[in-house]
Amino acid sequence: MEERIITRLHNNPPEIEVIITDGLKNNYKDELYLFESNLQKESELPPAITNDDEAGKYSDYIKKLTSTEKNLDAIRKTEKEEYSSKANIVHAFFKKKIDQLSEVKIRVGEPLAAYLKKKEDEKRRIAEEKAREAAEEAARVLKEAQERERIAKEAQAAAEAQAEAERKRAEEIKRKAAEEAEAARKKAEEEANAIRAKAEEDRRAAEAEAARIAEEQRKRAETEEIGKREAAAQLRAAEEAKKAAEKAQKEAEKQAQERIAEAERKQKEAEKEAREAAKQAEESIRAANKEVKELTRDANRALDEAVRTDRAATKLERGTLAKSSELSRTRGDSSMASVSEYWIGSVESRDSLDLEALREHIPFDALERAVQSFVDAGGRSLRGAIISQEIKSVVR
Repeated sequence: MEERIITRLHNNPPEIEVIITDGLKNNYKDELYLFESNLQKESELPPAITNDDEAGKYSDYIKKLTSTEKNLDAIRKTEKEEYSSKANIVHAFFKKKIDQLSEVKIRVGEPLAAYLKKKEDEKRRIAEEKAREAAEEAARVLKEAQERERIAKEAQAAAEAQAEAERKRAEEIKRKAAEEAEAARKKAEEEANAIRAKAEEDRRAAEAEAARIAEEQRKRAETEEIGKREAAAQLRAAEEAKKAAEKAQKEAEKQAQERIAEAERKQKEAEKEAREAAKQAEESIRAANKEVKELTRDANRALDEAVRTDRAATKLERGTLAKSSELSRTRGDSSMASVSEYWIGSVESRDSLDLEALREHIPFDALERAVQSFVDAGGRSLRGAIISQEIKSVVR
């Protein structure tokens, strides 16, 4: 039975890599046999080089490897050329058409980008205008709130000053009333004491006069033999004078008590007046505090409104920072276009370029190439790099 060969025309052909690899194996059997043979001969080398003969075997083996390497590389270039030519033809065929499409895209993209940029600028201008108006309104509301807060603080300070003045006035009225009442009481006591002293003096004088008359009558009755009736009359007169003195004393005591009561009444009136003044002061303080609370409440409301307005202004301001793609977005029937902004950097001067700022942006393989270029130019010491000498044999 004939062996079935699977080709690219078969319903399930192998991968292109398998087809090409199998073809190369068939076309270059001798070269590949020599390649495998040379690889296996490595085991025939002496385990160590101890003399020139053994070194010669190593050198001959390296020369065979080099020859085989050059032969295989030549075949590689020859075989690759066929595919490279085909690849170049395919590349040129499609590249020309792709370039034409790119040119048309650039040509028609310029007016579209200009329109989208104009649209973005207009939307950004409107957003900035709204943000500016909102910021101005927020500033106005904040200024008004601060003014109300200032008025409230001034009113509070005035109320506190007024309350302090009312308290001092009430205390002063109370102090003066107490001083006047105390002075009136002392004066009434002094007058009452004076009246009592005068009444006592009059009483004692009347008693002394009565005693003197009685004594005189007694003596006269004894010496002149005055009648008992006349003596009794004189005694009665003396007793009446004594009673009159006692009555006068009681009247003086009554007057003294009346003056003391009057002083106490005036003292109570002064205390009542002081209490009224204190009450009025407290009412004034409560009214002032109420006004201050209302002003403070209005000021706090104004500050809250200022905060809300400022937040709204901040939100609008953020809108002005929107991406260009968001502000310029335009839709077609089956597409959506927007402008994209990006920055491009290029080297202006190699000598003045800030390499330190670019350190973290330089690819590692580029740094490796730069270090090797430095070594090739004769550099032997470089901070951050390892420079070492390697030795390898050269077989010709």
